[in-house]
Amino acid sequence: MCCSEKDPPHNQPDQYNIANMNIVQWFKSAPMDNVRKQIRGDHALSECQRCYKEEQHGYESKRIKENFKSVIFTEQAFDRSYAQSPMRSKFENDTVDGAPIDWHVDLGNQCNLACKMCLPWYSSKITQHFIKWQLPRERANDSWTQNPAAWSEQQNNNWTLNPVAWQNFLDSIDAVTNLNRLHFMGGEPLLSKRFLELLDYLIKKQRTDISISFVTNGTIYDQDIIDKLKQFRKCDLEVSIESIDKNNDYIRQGSNTEQVLENIKQLVLQQTENFNIVLRSVPQLLSINNYNQFLLWAWQQQLPVQGVPVLNPDYLQISVLPLSLRQSLIPKYQDTKNSITEPNMQSLSTGRNPATIAQALRRECDAIINMLNAPEPNDVDELRIKLSTWLQRWDREYGFNAHDYYPEYREFLDAIQYQV
Repeated sequence: MCCSEKDPPHNQPDQYNIANMNIVQWFKSAPMDNVRKQIRGDHALSECQRCYKEEQHGYESKRIKENFKSVIFTEQAFDRSYAQSPMRSKFENDTVDGAPIDWHVDLGNQCNLACKMCLPWYSSKITQHFIKWQLPRERANDSWTQNPAAWSEQQNNNWTLNPVAWQNFLDSIDAVTNLNRLHFMGGEPLLSKRFLELLDYLIKKQRTDISISFVTNGTIYDQDIIDKLKQFRKCDLEVSIESIDKNNDYIRQGSNTEQVLENIKQLVLQQTENFNIVLRSVPQLLSINNYNQFLLWAWQQQLPVQGVPVLNPDYLQISVLPLSLRQSLIPKYQDTKNSITEPNMQSLSTGRNPATIAQALRRECDAIINMLNAPEPNDVDELRIKLSTWLQRWDREYGFNAHDYYPEYREFLDAIQYQV
């Protein structure tokens, strides 16, 4: 039902599948109809736990951002804003017509990186390691665990290679003439043959009125693709990066941070009214030691940051660090927030308002400070054991030593018996 859902809204993946139905049919299906009824009810949805947790830390969650599109202010004035929303009649109508006009499309797990906070479902590189380590195929609180399969079946998790599924997807695009936005994730979309085919398909079909956005790890720079993206009404190219320092390579294993930063700078030079660069991050205990430097760099480049804190794997949550260590980092973020001031100018040549960027970056500092002050989880001892186990597993594989990247964590790393 949503890219942020905790659990799928059904336990019948063989029935509700893009190879069996198109997106319009799925939108009108029984599971989606049930979801809409639940949303109109009085109780919080278990599937939406991720958004609830992000909001507790001061983040604008996916649900808040989506509600903004309908002029609904979830936290500030829900009742009044809902009453005046231009979409209210559609929300309250039991008869579903049309189809969604903003789509989130996961292209599969083909990826050239093995980020420490990622999972095999999103990285073929991580899947290769799981096979090598002979790890069990498990995913907590997920109906997939009821159908265990070898990791080798997951190695190329790419539905787009199924010709029937891909044709259903193209037919869905053709059927929704008012399609507004296509947002792509992977894996790494720029490694997907189908992603490049789709850009050509949309251009040939004269559907460049659609807005395109996608998340990339920044390791691939292809001018031909950029030139195609510029033909669309709007394109947001979102680059995932956790740090501008060497710990970014430690987190995003296989990456070259210097090259990624250079690629970002080349992309920034090409920004226009309809082609914008956005930075994506997942604040976690492996980046929080110098994440403030990343925020300052973003401010200097006049680039917005979309931060979504790590909740899974749970052992990488910021709150797993000792409270005293976390609180020692707070002055960094207070200083960073004070350094990001709203400029006098009204707008940049890209049409982006720097005052808005400043406000968002300052809000990011506040959210980080909230997490640095959060109480330790009840199961923190267990989480620290898991953290030590996983860091050692990855670091032996890639020849890393966490002590080299986190001198301020030395006492903590020793306490959790981290060794390589």
